[in-house]
Amino acid sequence: MKHQYFGDRRDYFKYDLVIFLAQLLPGIQRFTFIPMLTPSDSSGHGGKTNYAQAGGNHMLYMFLQECINEQRRSVAQLRSFFGQCNLGFEYCPYSDELCFEHDRRGSYFAGIPNGYLDHAVVLADPDNGLEIKTMRPSTGHKYITYNEVKDVYLRMSFLRLIYHPLSS
Repeated sequence: MKHQYFGDRRDYFKYDLVIFLAQLLPGIQRFTFIPMLTPSDSSGHGGKTNYAQAGGNHMLYMFLQECINEQRRSVAQLRSFFGQCNLGFEYCPYSDELCFEHDRRGSYFAGIPNGYLDHAVVLADPDNGLEIKTMRPSTGHKYITYNEVKDVYLRMSFLRLIYHPLSS
């Protein structure tokens, strides 16, 4: 996840889906967001910001469009959105202001508080998705590994859900 992606149409879809699931599934108490934040770059990705609401959560849509229009493209903005909405669950962002580093991935995932994984819907959001065979230390920050997914999954209680971002 890069700040430059924040608020694009994929974000709207992901956050809307998580909100829907967290409200629909009985016993959910929190939404835990693991953004795996990486530095913005000059790729131009994240530019698909002119999208229609197409159903879904109107408040979320308006909030994301406002963030885009006001040049507030930072995943930390979600704290404001979830703080002003009473959606019936707690928002638990993990490391939404510090960049994820490949060489510190073990401590990154180990640092997720156990309470964040209790009765939670969890969204892990790496830049590219699940690890691939050609993943190298120079590109590892863009992926979540199968072992990391497994470790988070095994620490979760009650509901076990990990969402993987759709490919572009």
